[in-house]
Amino acid sequence: MTHFQRLGECPIERQGAVGRGPADWCRTVGIDDEWGLATNSVDRAYLYRLAKQNIAPEKFFLSVMAWGAMRVDHGRSAWAVRKKWVPLVKLALDGTAHRSELYREFIEAKVSGLGPAFFTKLIHFAGHGTNAAIGYIMDQWTAKSVNLIASEEGGRPVVDVSAGGWVARTNDQHVYEAFCRKVDDLAQRLGVSGAQAEERLFSHGGWQPGAWRRYVAQHWKFDPSAKGAVSGRLPAGTLASRARAPKEEES
Repeated sequence: MTHFQRLGECPIERQGAVGRGPADWCRTVGIDDEWGLATNSVDRAYLYRLAKQNIAPEKFFLSVMAWGAMRVDHGRSAWAVRKKWVPLVKLALDGTAHRSELYREFIEAKVSGLGPAFFTKLIHFAGHGTNAAIGYIMDQWTAKSVNLIASEEGGRPVVDVSAGGWVARTNDQHVYEAFCRKVDDLAQRLGVSGAQAEERLFSHGGWQPGAWRRYVAQHWKFDPSAKGAVSGRLPAGTLASRARAPKEEES
């Protein structure tokens, strides 16, 4: 069975509401809530709706970071230099920039604490309130998933993934566009929307990881000879802890 066939056979498991409530995460980071943030944990549907509203970019940023369980120290670092990313979140919500252009702007901004795994979350959710091509979340799980499938199908790994398993900042806008196009291709082959394909690749973690996330944890390994990663096993840690990964360590 190929990796793609296994993906197609994995049950569709909705992630549901995850992470801390945005208001609680905001307080933990040390930010006064001036925007009426949600008090409960939120889900993808909430963030999609939020993007369609005329909201402050700070509210959108804090809501997405809480959903993604951003590390508190990374949140503090990013908030300290918010003048760098506020205009970019506005641009993403306006829908006037292509997904790869947005990615390039975030990379060039060099926001401390805000790496591809998290700013692509902003790009993804913001895109649902616009007519722009949807960008997808490129974190360790979606990147490893795409690399596994692309490598097996005769291509090269698409995304540069570090030995620690994180999406490297060396990935430029061309890599991101190639990644998004691969997700679009998988969506077509699965007969679902791009957002639904990305959610299936993302799967879900927690104490009972989704079937696809467990599969990726079993089959991915770092390949120092390639730009990206190929099939095999993760370098360290138990299977449960690797698949669970409740908080992204990448910035």
